[in-house]
Amino acid sequence: MKNICLAIGFSLLCFCSCKEPKDGNICEQNPCLIVHDNGLEFDPGTELIDGVCSCPEDKFSAYGTCRALKEKEWYGISVGCPCEDTLFLWLSEENVDGVENRVRFTVNSDIFDPGNLDVEYGFTKARLSGGGRYSYFPSLEGDSIAPVSLLSYLVKCEVPGSGPEFDEVTLYGRFSPDMDTLFGKFIYRDGLDRLIVLDSCDVVFVR
Repeated sequence: MKNICLAIGFSLLCFCSCKEPKDGNICEQNPCLIVHDNGLEFDPGTELIDGVCSCPEDKFSAYGTCRALKEKEWYGISVGCPCEDTLFLWLSEENVDGVENRVRFTVNSDIFDPGNLDVEYGFTKARLSGGGRYSYFPSLEGDSIAPVSLLSYLVKCEVPGSGPEFDEVTLYGRFSPDMDTLFGKFIYRDGLDRLIVLDSCDVVFVR
């Protein structure tokens, strides 16, 4: 799953392009640097492999970016779910609000290219850049997590047939004892009435 990329706006497997320096025609050290028409630069984290900018085997990719996982971060793809998304799930804060065993999960941190002004890419960025507060339950059999409240959704999703509003995705899950895998369940709630459950889906996160 490491090199599955749901590219929005452009693919990670793009031919390398170099920014031309002011004093000559020799490419800069990073041949995979993206230079937008607006002058903004973005390093997608890809490497030149056989003449193509690709994501190496030891990294994970999504939405035009390739990088290693942060500490306490997991990677998953919601295959077969109402919204099939690629997600970097990062336990970014512990003891949130001064409450023991309350954590914050941040989704898709440092993933999206700020210089990509494509409308569809921006729409995806807004929908999938999120996170929320979760209760954390330690256990020898595997720690588990659950949202603090119905407001603690991770990302949004337009569930087919539910209307034009953004529906909200909350996560319940249990970690393997070694913490390398999170067996999660996404609950899709109506964007206007969170008490209405529209769908659910199993998602596995790995690191």
